[in-house]
Amino acid sequence: MILVLTTLAVAFAALCVWLGVRIVNRRERWAKWTLAGVIAVPALYVGSFGPACWLASHAEGEIPMLATVYQPLLRVMAHDRTQSIRDSQVTNKHQSGFSGLLLGRGLLAWYSRVGANQRFCWRYNVNHDQPAGKPAMILTEDWTWRPMDE
Repeated sequence: MILVLTTLAVAFAALCVWLGVRIVNRRERWAKWTLAGVIAVPALYVGSFGPACWLASHAEGEIPMLATVYQPLLRVMAHDRTQSIRDSQVTNKHQSGFSGLLLGRGLLAWYSRVGANQRFCWRYNVNHDQPAGKPAMILTEDWTWRPMDE
């Protein structure tokens, strides 16, 4: 997975450089619009995360599609928790567990709550398993945007 993400990042950077060269050297209008689109679409995706959370919190209902659409951003928010599970000490006995965590730290968590109903937050539930002598594996992950008291 890391190899795929690294390859995509390098390809994205190469595309931006290539478009920049087309714009500077040949002054092609299509290259300007393409570069604007390549930069604007990811920025709009991240920028729409907060307003989507705000609208969902004021609708007073759980919207499961929200966690599906913004799963990449939620994975970034939960990175510290998943990394601590994967880096847990390898032991000689079998361990498994299910833990719930309120995702309240970081810039994305703050942005999701700026205009939201103050009772709402992201809840991250993870089910993990650690066979004897092996590193821990995350079996299931679940993100929900709901009131804290539920």
